[in-house]
Amino acid sequence: MVNDISKLYLNEKFSDVVFVVNNEEFHAHRVLLASRSEYFSLLLYGEHIESREMKVPIKEGSATSVKVLLQYIYFGRMDLSILESNIILELLILSNVWRFTNLQFSITEYLRRNINVHNVSSLFAVALYYQLKELEVDALSYMVTHVKDVLQSEDSVSLTPVFIFYIIKSIFLVLSN
Repeated sequence: MVNDISKLYLNEKFSDVVFVVNNEEFHAHRVLLASRSEYFSLLLYGEHIESREMKVPIKEGSATSVKVLLQYIYFGRMDLSILESNIILELLILSNVWRFTNLQFSITEYLRRNINVHNVSSLFAVALYYQLKELEVDALSYMVTHVKDVLQSEDSVSLTPVFIFYIIKSIFLVLSN
């Protein structure tokens, strides 16, 4: 059955919804999406305008991350080890927004095992924003241990001043205790 369903991935045949992400279109099937996610059930069969539209704009994530998440929906699995870190982070956000709790848990666990100086600031910011406590604690612990390298990393430079301030404040609170 999984093999039959996976044949529908990005297939126009029987497609009744098209996701539009940055002008890129992805054909999908409402009933399958709704069966895999309460978010899609409400979006595509509820009172939202999207339930009456063929084309549904997606503002969260990139075309790549949405395509990978659709692949997960149709195939039931995902190999995070072959994905770039920015895509994995987008998938964490999408799994949170679209309420894929099992996927969110798996991605969080993967990221907790793969924290490094190049991703820790972004992981901390996302964990803080989406209230992913375990990832937040692990990222903060890593930052405390590698404070100089973290603050000099390209990852921390890309954050807003508010997050930089919060990170520095959190580090000093941990160090002072």
